[in-house]
Parts: sequence; C-alpha cells; structure tokens
Amino acid sequence: MFTFAARSGGAALALSACALVACGCGGKSAPKPERVVARQTATGRHASATASSAVGTYRSFSVRVSTSPIQRITGGWVVSCHVGTSSSRDSEDFRGRKPLAVRTDPLAAAEGCEFVATATLSRSGRVTLKILGSQ
Repeated sequence: MFTFAARSGGAALALSACALVACGCGGKSAPKPERVVARQTATGRHASATASSAVGTYRSFSVRVSTSPIQRITGGWVVSCHVGTSSSRDSEDFRGRKPLAVRTDPLAAAEGCEFVATATLSRSGRVTLKILGSQ
C-alpha cells in the first residue's frame, strides 16, 4: 500500500512538472519569433536592393542579406522617427559576405518611425534583402 502511494505521488509530481512545462509557467517565456516585414530582390551589375517598413509594434529589427553568386556586400540601415516637430535618427553601415545578418538595438519609440535598409553587391549577381521584426 505504501509503495503504491509513493508511486502515485511521484506520478502526480511528474504530471505537475509536465503541466508547468506545457503551459510555460514557472520560467522565462520564449522570445517571440522574428517575422519578415519587408523584402526586396535586385539583379544586375552592382545590384542594390532597398526595403522599408513602418516600425509599428516591432521593438527590434534584423537585416538578412543573401546573394548569388557569393560575393561581398555593402549596405546599411536607418531608423528615423518624427513626433510633432521633433525627429530622431539612428543608423549603421555593414559589410561582409553572404549570408549576412545584422541586428539592431531595441527601439525606444515605436510610433511615427520607419526602418529602411539597403544592400549592394560588389559585382554582378542577385541580392535579396529581408527586414525581420520582433516584438
């Protein structure tokens, strides 16, 4: 009888632990997945792709660049915000080889802001630029 109670108690404990994991209780929540909010593709000699997105509900962005064939990429991103008569701006340049991923710092102001990114190839080919947003 005692062994049965210990087993059922252990089963209840294991079941409780599984329920905590399943509901996400008792721990940090997983980060929200990134979502493609803008995409642009360009082909040709020194092809350049530019994409933009209103900041809206996104708190941070990342820029992903892929090329065909593999080659050097130069580019940058700019976030500009306008509230009333004041404005602010942040930007960063990047360079590297495919695949290239650049992450931004979290944004303080979300309303009235626009995020723009551009990427240019060093030779002929195809470049695809994606802006991904996360909340």
